[in-house]
Amino acid sequence: MKKVLLSLVILTMFVACGKQMVSEKLTQADSLIIAEKNDSAYMLLSGIKESHLATDEDRAHYYLLMTRASTLTGNTVPPDSCIDYAISYYEQKKDCWRLADAYYYKAYKFYSQQDFPTSLLLLKEAEKQTANTQDIKQQYKIAEFIARLNDVVGNNNLFQKYARLSLRLAESLKDNNRQAYSLLSLAHAFRNENQTDSANYYTQKTIPFLNDIRKEDHAYFLTDIGYAYKYSEPEKAKEYFSKALEQREYTHTLAHLADIYYKEGNRDEAYQLWKQALTINDGAPKDVIICNILEYDIQHGNTDDVVEKVNEIMDIKDSIQNKLKTTR
Repeated sequence: MKKVLLSLVILTMFVACGKQMVSEKLTQADSLIIAEKNDSAYMLLSGIKESHLATDEDRAHYYLLMTRASTLTGNTVPPDSCIDYAISYYEQKKDCWRLADAYYYKAYKFYSQQDFPTSLLLLKEAEKQTANTQDIKQQYKIAEFIARLNDVVGNNNLFQKYARLSLRLAESLKDNNRQAYSLLSLAHAFRNENQTDSANYYTQKTIPFLNDIRKEDHAYFLTDIGYAYKYSEPEKAKEYFSKALEQREYTHTLAHLADIYYKEGNRDEAYQLWKQALTINDGAPKDVIICNILEYDIQHGNTDDVVEKVNEIMDIKDSIQNKLKTTR
């Protein structure tokens, strides 16, 4: 009898220890994500067996963290039932911070599936919850996502509103990185409305923050800054376009630089840049570039592939029209 009791005590202690270890791992994974060590967090969470999640709290926490870490690292996101479990649990517990985060990452999944209306509804739920958290970083994250989503669906009024909000939050955080992205977002909102002066103003305000942005985005920022100077200070624009091309080749960068050379009378250099732009596969439309090349070729007697270029332009136009029809 004593041996049975002893075994039960040992088993109880082992189970309690196991529960504690899982909770500690979840807390550690949470800290890693906050520190933006997402790969390490994902590896840690991948080592936790769901059968070891003995409490509803641990299960909800695990599902939220696993969804978050998978999204941030580009790994396969757990089924919707997992994040739905977390949402249900945090709604019941009135945990506004984690509930907002759960809605955010569920919205991200629908966004990646191009279900923008559902994604926006979930983000509004996240926004509602984060109003109670006083967590400015979380409020920024949600405002920035809502701004981006409204840009995608073409709702420029809301795009501008949330770009302004994200900038205000970034400024209150004194976060140069977040300010840079919010400034560029707001500039794009003004450019969508053909408010060129305002767009250029906010784009140029990103210059002091260039060293604070992600290295992989430098060429993108430099191209936008170059465009802000394209018509007023073309020499300065060329400097920024050239710096951008040292980092990465974008269709728009090459095309803008070619436009300046063409206007200056250096048409052979412009032609070479347009030809180079055609080789870049970054999703940017090429119809204007092909038209420019076609005009140059006709002027210089290069008419061998004129029909091919015209057909290519027509294919691009048809593709754009079909996309517009499907989004109405």
